[in-house]
Amino acid sequence: MIKTYEKLCDVLIEQSGGESACKRFQERVELGNGGIYARLHVTPHHIENDHEESEFGHRVLIRDVSRSGLGLVTDENIELAACCYLNVVDVPQLKGSLVYQNNEEEGKFRYGFSLDEWLSDEMHQALSP
Repeated sequence: MIKTYEKLCDVLIEQSGGESACKRFQERVELGNGGIYARLHVTPHHIENDHEESEFGHRVLIRDVSRSGLGLVTDENIELAACCYLNVVDVPQLKGSLVYQNNEEEGKFRYGFSLDEWLSDEMHQALSP
């Protein structure tokens, strides 16, 4: 079973342009100057409507960026696996879900924000200057 899985991984890596291309897509870029402030809006489940405009959302700091997800830090304890919308100035709204939580120093929480759609090259550049 494990050998079959490893062969499948090798085929997928080869078909996607080789190992260097795959690493490029998953490379995490640590943001300097503390990160980028954003607002995270949480809904209990996936819905097609936008979040309520009157809700300000949770203040979060984007610490690192990859094509498939973001590392967020906040003072607030937020429910995992909820549908989330992330608003960043000058960037279209991002949709995804929180997939892990770690405790950070000074009572802060670190979250993994998994994107529903991977970032384009332009979006990745905008978030990781």
